[in-house]
Amino acid sequence: METEYYRLVPGTQAVLALEIKGEEVFSTAGRTTAVERSVTLSNVRINPADFDERRAAVYASEKQMVRDTDRGLKYLVPDPEQPGARIVEEKTPEEKSLRRGWLLLRRILSYPVPLLGVQYFDFDLFGKGKQISTFFGGVLLTTNYTDPAFLGSHFDVGVDLFRIRDPVRRRLLQERQGGQGRAV
Repeated sequence: METEYYRLVPGTQAVLALEIKGEEVFSTAGRTTAVERSVTLSNVRINPADFDERRAAVYASEKQMVRDTDRGLKYLVPDPEQPGARIVEEKTPEEKSLRRGWLLLRRILSYPVPLLGVQYFDFDLFGKGKQISTFFGGVLLTTNYTDPAFLGSHFDVGVDLFRIRDPVRRRLLQERQGGQGRAV
């Protein structure tokens, strides 16, 4: 849902959407996230004399850019055949593998435990629109599988798996129990 507030651009006769407020709800990898955004445009210049130069400078920069297309917002990426130019990225990679270094803070320890792992996303599993997200980092495994159109319906079905194996905690619990019993 988005609301645009049209106002007179200062110093002109033009009326433009100078403020936009919106809310969007995403359902990705079994998680629902509500995002609120507010955009206010200021220092708007209509048809400035140096427009072509300013656009060329931005195209040649490392800044992330998007373009509104018939298929929605798409990234404008550097054109490998024409340095300084941009082209619309036709297909955003749906599969990403990331290495992340995290600190896992545990209440049982007085110091952080470094956690290095691999994360894998696939938002079109087997080309069937199913989604999977997995993170594995030594002592931690978390996986989520989602079918956003279960049996062709409007129902989402998701399965979560979370497993942590902490050898330090296991050893401390065994010590407290005098080496007897089962540690969790």
